[in-house]
Amino acid sequence: MFLTVRYRTVHSLHSPYGNISYAAAGPLAKNDFHGVLFQEEKNQVNKGIYFFLLPFSLNNDIISYIYRYVVTKIINRQSMRPCTGLSVYFEYIIISERGSIMPPKVTVKLVLEEPELQGALVLAGEAGLDREVKAVTVAEILDIAFYLKGGDFVHSVASFMDEHSENQLSVEALCEWTKNLIDHGASCLAIKTKRYLKEIPAPLLQLGNENDFPIIELPPGDTQNDVTQCVLRVVMEAEEQGKNRSLTALSNLHDAVVNGASIVDISRIFAGYLNNPVLIEDHEWRYVTCCDNQSAGAAEALLARRREENLQVIVDHIVGESSIRTQVVMDNRTIWQETWPIIFKENVIGYFSICEYEGAITSENRQLVERCLDILALTIYHHQSYIDSTAWHTGEVFLQALLAENYQKEVVSYFAQMMGFDEQKNMSAIVISPISKAQKEQLNSKNWSKYHYFTEYAIHSIQSFIAQKNFKVILGGYYGFLVVFVDTGSKGIRDMKQIGMSIWESLTGGRMKMDVVMGIGCIGKGIHSYRESCLEALDVVRCIRRFGLKENVMCYDELGHYALLNSILRKDEAALRYSQTVLGKLYNDKDAEELVSTLSTYLDKNCSYIETSRALYLHVNTVKYRIKQIQERLSVDLSTQDGRCSIWLALSIDRYLK
Repeated sequence: MFLTVRYRTVHSLHSPYGNISYAAAGPLAKNDFHGVLFQEEKNQVNKGIYFFLLPFSLNNDIISYIYRYVVTKIINRQSMRPCTGLSVYFEYIIISERGSIMPPKVTVKLVLEEPELQGALVLAGEAGLDREVKAVTVAEILDIAFYLKGGDFVHSVASFMDEHSENQLSVEALCEWTKNLIDHGASCLAIKTKRYLKEIPAPLLQLGNENDFPIIELPPGDTQNDVTQCVLRVVMEAEEQGKNRSLTALSNLHDAVVNGASIVDISRIFAGYLNNPVLIEDHEWRYVTCCDNQSAGAAEALLARRREENLQVIVDHIVGESSIRTQVVMDNRTIWQETWPIIFKENVIGYFSICEYEGAITSENRQLVERCLDILALTIYHHQSYIDSTAWHTGEVFLQALLAENYQKEVVSYFAQMMGFDEQKNMSAIVISPISKAQKEQLNSKNWSKYHYFTEYAIHSIQSFIAQKNFKVILGGYYGFLVVFVDTGSKGIRDMKQIGMSIWESLTGGRMKMDVVMGIGCIGKGIHSYRESCLEALDVVRCIRRFGLKENVMCYDELGHYALLNSILRKDEAALRYSQTVLGKLYNDKDAEELVSTLSTYLDKNCSYIETSRALYLHVNTVKYRIKQIQERLSVDLSTQDGRCSIWLALSIDRYLK
């Protein structure tokens, strides 16, 4: 379920955040429910929107909680300048108020309620009275079954049962004739008795009951013309109502677009009218939005539709402007879905799909969709920046949910499937840091917009490279990093490094000078493995930046002891305490800087007095004297391997934390 929360703050002076492009995403949790928060900042001072994707229905407790959550967020952001007023309100569309364009289904039961047929008797097959009636057929010839359209209200005086005729049918032949009607899609058989057939034989009634096929005895006063006109009138009135509802729906959609409805709103309106879950994707088949009418089963249908094996069939076979109808295999059933290309100025800009979860797509449904494709195309065209940012923010939210300390597997799996992950595929994460911290701070202080342009250039360069190489990837952002998940197939970690090097070259070879470093995580299947791969790749990037490693692209297993050191440095207080315990007395000396430099060089030169003296331009005896002084001040033995390892670790902590 999507919930939109808008807010407006009123300040005595301009809001400090109003002129800055700001976006954030994070988990929302309260007791036993979980949701994911999107935030989009408009280019207006003091205004903003929160978008919530909630896998549950709203109630007063949840609304109250979300209200407090949003207010707290806003107030925290206004700490630099207090606001004098705050307005927060909720927006949503109630689909049921718009009604459904499903035309009233004409059934056998509905036809029999007409005045002309009030005296009709249903003698068998009552369970089939809900069979749909689409046409009416007079049946007085033996091969009439081959002329049925499907959904025919078949009626007859049974002239072929005339006992005075040489061609009189037997009861067995009559049953066989009726069985042909059933096989060719007839809705019922209505017979006027007394003239040629005195009464409807029992075997025929048994056949009707066995097949839930209504066998009806018509009123004695009705003529064939009366019955035909009655059924035709009911069918045509229903078709007219369907057309009127379709036009009303088209008008409402047009009004919604004119009044500024978002692509999310449009999907909700469609789902309500079509009475089935709908899905909108962009021209690259990336998820844009969907609406499942708050049905858990329908949500499952949409997730199944996004699975790679189901999506690939559509991608491979959809051609031109025509729709394609395919099956979607769910865990417990198989349903049909239909996909239309959305075309603007002769270019495909997206795809619209309906899943037949609640019921079959009718001809009226198709007519509405085809009439509304132009409206949908305009909506997508005018909201292209929103669609791009939605795809990007979905990636951000997925990464935040995936990398959260106490991540919720259900929430992560939902986003993973909607983004196109197949948890049975081997994936590896590549984390890209497009600019260094110093470079970022320099850009921030000079020109904030240039920093965003810098990042967007990196994103477009990566997307262009990926498109050329035809990789199966998912791209998202995470706190200043770009994250690419690559479907590795049969590739190994060394192949992944080659891919990483190619991406690095595409970024550094452009017109913008980018200090790019990249980390590559392990290869594995499933959400937990994707999480581990992403965490490893993030650690690689941090190690390259923090320790000044020479390589720009590294795999996690190439970090060696830096992986351990990075892990230790995460706990600053404990690491500093360790460093002070080992080196504390050394720093108390008046010649501390000189002694620390000598000790560090001595360890780097494998504890060689001669090599240390050459590196420091000192006499060997001077080096020996200093090492003796150092040993007297240390709490560990410099002559042992354990002691040297402890000292090296303490020096590294001291260097990188200070």
